[in-house]
Formats: sequence, C-alpha cells, structure tokens
Amino acid sequence: MCREYNGLALAGPRIKPHWRGTALYAVTILLPSLVLVATGLYVIRQERELAQKRMADDRRRIVGQVSDALLARLEQIRFQESQTWTPVRELSSRRSPDDPVALVGILRDSRLVLAAELNPGRAAAGRALREGEFGRLMAAGEGEEFSGKRFDSAVSLYRQALRLAKQPAQSGYARLALARVSVKQGRPTEGERFWRELLQYSLDVTDELGVPFAFYAADRLADRGAGFQAFWESALAVRTPPAGLFLLNRVADRSASPALRQRLAEQIEWTERVESLQKDFGGLLARYRWQGEEARVWAPQGDPLWLVGIARGVRVPERLVIAVRAEQAGRELGFPGLEVSLVDSPDAVPLPRPLQDLRARLPATNLAMAGTLRARERLLYAAFAMVMVVTLFGGFLAWADLRRQIRLTRMRSDFVASVTHELKTPLAAIRMFAETLRTRTKLESPVQTECVDTILGESERLSRLVDNVLEMSKIEEGRKIYHMAPVRLAGVMDAVARAMRYPLERAGFTLDLDVEEQLPTIQADADALEQAILNLLTNAMKYSGDSRGIWLSARCENGDAVTRVRDEGVGIPPEEQKRIFERFYRVPSRANEAVPGAGLGLALVEHVARAHGGRVEVESVPGRGSTFSIRIPIGGAA
Repeated sequence: MCREYNGLALAGPRIKPHWRGTALYAVTILLPSLVLVATGLYVIRQERELAQKRMADDRRRIVGQVSDALLARLEQIRFQESQTWTPVRELSSRRSPDDPVALVGILRDSRLVLAAELNPGRAAAGRALREGEFGRLMAAGEGEEFSGKRFDSAVSLYRQALRLAKQPAQSGYARLALARVSVKQGRPTEGERFWRELLQYSLDVTDELGVPFAFYAADRLADRGAGFQAFWESALAVRTPPAGLFLLNRVADRSASPALRQRLAEQIEWTERVESLQKDFGGLLARYRWQGEEARVWAPQGDPLWLVGIARGVRVPERLVIAVRAEQAGRELGFPGLEVSLVDSPDAVPLPRPLQDLRARLPATNLAMAGTLRARERLLYAAFAMVMVVTLFGGFLAWADLRRQIRLTRMRSDFVASVTHELKTPLAAIRMFAETLRTRTKLESPVQTECVDTILGESERLSRLVDNVLEMSKIEEGRKIYHMAPVRLAGVMDAVARAMRYPLERAGFTLDLDVEEQLPTIQADADALEQAILNLLTNAMKYSGDSRGIWLSARCENGDAVTRVRDEGVGIPPEEQKRIFERFYRVPSRANEAVPGAGLGLALVEHVARAHGGRVEVESVPGRGSTFSIRIPIGGAA
C-alpha cells in the first residue's frame, strides 16, 4: 500500500527549497520595515497625545480667562441694575434681544415678582373700573347686555358711564363696551368708529389685566385693511402680559409682516421663559439660598441658558433678581465660539465658583500647532507608504528571483534525473554481463577473476549512487511512492549483507551481523528500507578511517524495530550532528574533503524513516566512531 499526502502518494512532508532566502528577506527587510512603521505610528500617537494635552492645557487657561472676564461682566451688570432699576423703567421699554440682561424683577416672599405686577397704574385701573357711579353704570350695562339681552338699554347705560369717565382707563373701558354692543345691535359702522378711537389710545392705558385697550381694537380692525405699521412699532416696544400677547398673535396672523411676526415670536418666547423662571425660582432659591457670600453665586436656568443672580436694589427696598443671557454676555467678551452650558462633555471645562455647575466649551485652540501636527502626520504617512511600497516591490523581486531559482533547480533536478535514468540501462547491462562471466565462464587466471569482480562491485556501487540520485529527485518533486507491505526485517538484513559482501571484502572490512531471532514482521517498503541501510553501511565504510570493523544489528525495542549501523571511525562533532541529514551537507573537515560523496545518503535515510512513521538517531563521539539507528514502529507507520 502507499501513504497519501495532499492528494499525492508521498512519503512524509515535501522538502521546500529556498526557505532560507524567504526567511532572510523577512528578517533583513520586511521585519525592519514593519518595526520602522510601528515606531513611526507610535511616535505619531505620542505627538498627538502631547498635542492634545497642550491644547487641553491651553483650553483650561483660556477658560480661566473666560471665567474671570464673564464674572467681571456679570458683576458689572449686577452693579448697574442695582443702581438704576425701577419698575417704571422696566415697563417703559422692552429690552433688545441682543441685550445681555433678559429680565430684572423683585424678590418678594420667596418668589419672583415682575415689574408688570408692581405697576401702580394697573391696580388703579382695576379700582377705577369697578368703583363709584362709573362702576355702577358699567355693571348695570353689562347685566342688560349679557343677561337681559336688552342692547338699547345697555347702550344708554354705557353712554352715561362714558360721560362720567374721568380717567383714560374708564373712557377706554366704556368705548370697548359700546363697540361690542353696537356690533350686537347690527350697527358695525358705529362699532368700527369706537374701535378706531380705541386704536389711538396710548399703550399705557390698560384694563385690570394690564392689556392695552388698543390691542382689543387692533384685534377687531385687523381684517378691515387698516394701517398697522405705527401700531406694531409701539406694541413691540413695550412689555406685554401673556393675555395681551395672545391678542397680538391673533392680530399678527392677519396684518403683520414676517419680520414683525418674528419680533413678536421673540417676545412670546421671552414671556414663556419668564413664566418658566417664575415656576423654577423656588427651586433655585432653595438650592443656592443667596445669603451672605452665597449671594454672589450665579445660578444657571433653562435653555438657552440664563444666569440668575441676586442684587441689593438702591431705588427699591427689596432685593433684585437679575437674569442674564449667557450667550450674549459671552459674545461681548471677545471669545468667538464660546459656549457656556450645563452639558458636560470631554472638551468642556467646569467653571469655578461662583459659576459652579457651568461648563465652558471653546473651539479647538492652537490651530497652528494642530495644522503643523497634521502636516507632519501626512509626511510620515507618506514615508510609511513609500517604505511599504519599496518593501513590497523588493518582496516581489525576491519572489520572482525565488521562482527563477526554483525553476532552475527543477530543471537541474530533471536533468540529473534524466541522466541518471539513462545511466541505469548500461549499468544494468554491465552488471548482467559481469555476473554472467563470473558465474558461467571459467576464467583462466586470478587476474581475470579480480577484474570481473571489480567490474561487478563498481557497477553495483554506481547503481546505488544512481538510485540515490533518482530517489532524491522524486522526493523533491513530490513523486516518491512507498509500497508498504509485510516485511521480514531479517530478510532485508540478509539481502543487505549479500549486496555489501564484495565491497566490504575488497576494502578489507569485516561486517558483524547480529539479528535478533523471532523478529516480528513490519509494514515497510523492502526496497527503500534496504537502500537506507546500504547508505548507512556505505557511510560507515567511508568514514571508518583506519578501523576495519562495522557492526550491523536488528532488535525489537519498546515496540520499535531498531536497525543499527556502528563503526569506529572518525565520528561527528556534536555541533554538526543536527545538520548531517540536510541535502548536500557534509561535515567540513580536511579528512572529509578526501572522501568522495554528494551528501545525499543521510537525507534519503531520514526521509525513508519518516515515511515509515519512524525516525533516525545518531550517537557519535569524535575519534571513537558513530552509531546510526533507524527506528520503525512494528505496528506500521502512524
């Protein structure tokens, strides 16, 4: 039978030529290139980390400057508002969206009180509308209008109230009622006249809710195409309570331009933020307390962020609550891209007290350093790419050269195999005729006998050499096939002894054959095993020096059939024993230079042993000979 390997009938692993060249390329070129690239990448990473650390340090330094500048600006705002703020001033004009101060109110009974709530005119208007004869007439008129549906009687009462009106709020309230009931009577022209009169009222004239009477008129006249540009300029210049904003929003949908609607949307957004601040103010007050030194703390609130602080008023007895737009205040500081928020992120830096709970984030600093770093990184990456391209190109050239050498080696192997194969035919003929002369012809003299024996012996030796070359060629090409069958090792030893009889006798050697009785049969290729033992005996003859004794034995040891060849020749140094089984390798020494040989015998022996699932062992002492052992498992190849 045959052993199968990679789909071919082989005996053990195929010998791969030129692996040393590949390993040398990897060690001398590829490995240093990879080390260079790895080192460069490590340097890039270190520089990037160092640059990030420097930028982080710069960011912290700049944020420190930002903190100082922002705190100074907030304190400036706190001082200015505490010196000048009054409810009347707050109500007289609406603050611009670009003004960092979003709101100033009063801290009263642990809650935020707005300036509109402190307006004395609003409270007076509420009293004037419900007190005295005017209030009685208006109440009676509303009863006739809403309960009795007697509109003529309601108009009479409202007109009497209008004649008694002494304050703008009273006259406005009466005209509002007259306009409403006129429409109900089916006299829209008269109602429109009252609406137009109300539209001319100052925005300071309000009802008890603080809504100017002009807003009610604008709501009614917006669909009649009246000009509202002057009205809008006045309406958007003052603070308006939520009820008034509701009316303005209705009017804007019918009469305002997109720009005016945008301004109104900003005012509605501001009102919603104020309501949110009033709702959250109790929580802020409980958290920050604003007592003593803590009164200097600025509390964050809402989105977009407002910074809320406390100040002692000069013109009012209560303490002031000041809300500052963080974005506008930061923009005034001259730090473009500054973001102050409550959101924590890897590039955000916490601000110190009294701005605790805040985080400041700046765009990347040290842009010049970052640009230089990126340029250096690109240069290094280009260098790495060039190194890898050169390395791969060198590898390609080495691979091409390796393929060329493999082709040349294969050609030489094919040539040697072809030549040695052609030599086998004449060698076989020479050997056949020499054996015929030796056995069937009566030679006339001892000289003739010696000549025929010499021809026979040398032809056998030359045949073994040719067989070695052919077998090694088959092994290199992966075509070597071992025909395994039950073999008696004793028979193989007898055949080897017969084949070596003449060469041993001619060289003056004695062969001591020792075969253990009852050796079990083994699974082996008899011809290959015989050739391996012949190679060991031939080597023993070559390297015996002056000694003329060779010992050949076969034993059964630990489940292995062990064949040993021992000589008392020159021996092998310990440092060379690992390499003697390499192809074409011979131990370098003067004594070996005079010994003919190609260095193939031991390589073939090792291959045969491995193909049978065994191994070759050597024990040698320089000057005292060598012992080679072929161990083959009795149960067959594994």
